[in-house]
Amino acid sequence: MPTNDFLPFATAGGANVLAQTDWAALAARLSGYTAGVAQSSQVNKGLRQSAAMAAMIGQLINDYGGFDALDDGNIGNLETSLARTLQAGKFKYAIATGTANAWVVAPTPALAAYAAGRVLWVKAPATNTATTVTANVSGLGTRPIKRRDGTSDPAVGDLVAGTWYPTIDDGTNIVVVSPLPSDINTAIRATPVYGLIANPATTFNVPDNTLTKITTFGSIVNNLPGTTLVSGDITIGVTGYYDISFYLYSNYSITSGSFSYVSSINVNSISKIGSSGSSINSAALGLGAFFSGAGLLKLTAGDVLNLTQKHNSGVAQNGPMGLSVVFRGA
Repeated sequence: MPTNDFLPFATAGGANVLAQTDWAALAARLSGYTAGVAQSSQVNKGLRQSAAMAAMIGQLINDYGGFDALDDGNIGNLETSLARTLQAGKFKYAIATGTANAWVVAPTPALAAYAAGRVLWVKAPATNTATTVTANVSGLGTRPIKRRDGTSDPAVGDLVAGTWYPTIDDGTNIVVVSPLPSDINTAIRATPVYGLIANPATTFNVPDNTLTKITTFGSIVNNLPGTTLVSGDITIGVTGYYDISFYLYSNYSITSGSFSYVSSINVNSISKIGSSGSSINSAALGLGAFFSGAGLLKLTAGDVLNLTQKHNSGVAQNGPMGLSVVFRGA
């Protein structure tokens, strides 16, 4: 057991100390005692208040830091022990018990009341099996656990057994501050990893019978961390399922005539989605050819994806082309 040398003074029942109201009104409390004889109850009151604070700090160092608080004149040691006690943060976390969807949280010391702004790290007792999850902290009654927006419920499986979560009391809910899996999926499912639209004047006929990688794209939107586009190669940053589509549109007002082509979406140099055909453009008739391909692929982080095509025969074509890669979840 750690030692606390700083002991209370004049705490026994009927101790000879001045009443609190008299102490608050005592002029000598502000000016200090002058020459003469001071009443013992007045002196004892000041000593008791000072000793009480010293004893409390010493006990805090003992109970929450596990360090000695010694009356050896070494103020530096006391300061270091107090700082290390605060660093230990024992009153800032709790290991929840209860069930997967009804947490019982018992921090030390127990909370006197819920209060907006209070931060507490909590270890989940089990993986949640429902979207309605509550926490009862220090027996103060249940409060809903919400995602970091303060209004959304956690998805099933968001809160994982044995995982530590930083939470904050917002006055109504216990809000998990860190992103949960459903937060991440919601953010990255809504928009493409790469939405690529080539400049309208980009020519997409390539050397005959030679599949050639498309490297020139126009407007680019990248929304998935870790995914890169370099020289037409998209390196996937997150493992999961992806909706992949592409299109080729020939500009009939520039060139007319028949042509044929082959296009392919490749993953690690292997064709996964292909499209081929022949068509005719006619400036006189206002006809332009449009070709596309699409599919759902399971991709792994590190996979390299690109779009290739070849022009088999006919009149050279040019026009916009696009490639969209949309993450749909793990």
